[in-house]
Formats: sequence, C-alpha cells, structure tokens
Amino acid sequence: MFEEINFNIVKECVDGSIDLMCLRVLNSILSEDITVVTEAIKLSKGIIEKELIKENMPLIMCRDTDEIFGQVITDGIVELLTNGVYCINKLVSNELYNEISNLCIRNRVDSISAIREMLKTDYKQDCKNRCVRIISELIKQKYNGSVDLKNSIKQYFYNVNEDLLNQIEIVILEVR
Repeated sequence: MFEEINFNIVKECVDGSIDLMCLRVLNSILSEDITVVTEAIKLSKGIIEKELIKENMPLIMCRDTDEIFGQVITDGIVELLTNGVYCINKLVSNELYNEISNLCIRNRVDSISAIREMLKTDYKQDCKNRCVRIISELIKQKYNGSVDLKNSIKQYFYNVNEDLLNQIEIVILEVR
C-alpha cells in the first residue's frame, strides 16, 4: 500500500539528479564490465539514500528501500531508452523492462548480458560502440579546444576504465 507513496517520495526527492544517475548507469551497462555496472547501481542507490536524508524525507513503513531505489533507477533507464539520444525508436519491450528491473532491483548480474543482447538488436550495433558514439557526439557539440576531454567524458560515468576513456577521446578528435 505504501510502496507507491514511497516511490513518489523518492522520485520527488531526487528529481534533479536522477537523470544523471540513470545516464551513468546506462552507460555502464552499455560499455563496462559487470563489477563496474553493479558498482554504478550501488552508487546511485547510495546517492538516493543520501538525498532522502538531506531532504529529511523518511519513507513510510518501508522495509525494502533497495527495491524502491532500484525501481526509480529502472524507470529512469527506461525513460532514456524511450526518449532522446539513447532511444531505441520503439517502446521498451516487457522482456527488456524485466531484465533492467532484475538488474536494478534484484541485483541479478546475469541480466546484463540479456540487456546488452536486446539493445544490440534494437540499436543494430554493438552496445559499447553505440555508447562511444553517443558520448563522443554529445561532447563534440560543445567542444571548442579548451575543454578538458577526459573530464568531460568522465561525467558520463561513475567510473570509466582508461581504455574506454581513450577510445571515446580518439573518436572525438578524429573528426576535428
């Protein structure tokens, strides 16, 4: 009964930061290894919890904050896949939604490969390549030579490995 109320409390409390959190998680899902993905989800849940404490917003009779936080992240990722540059140009299938939910709520890491396979089909290209392309294009729009590329790229992740960072940087500089 209180799940929906708590869900709405959390969404309202993190309204200003949820998009960035979900963007970072989605980029990790698309391009990073399992440990980085699970760490990104864990960091997002920690940020949500800190925001609730900072805003002094207690949840009502809530036994499982992890589930509510995971649902907020799931919905944010689905929204990214439905609208904007990460869009898959169709509604998110129930199967894909369930796998994202399994990952973000139930911490099922085996869902990562299933998500990647479905997105590979939807994007018609490898997920990592899609991620590199999207991030490089977003940065190119504002690149003027004085921008610190590495730090700009890092803003799209919680923790990006050096190889991926260099790969994105190369793609940005190729066209220049």
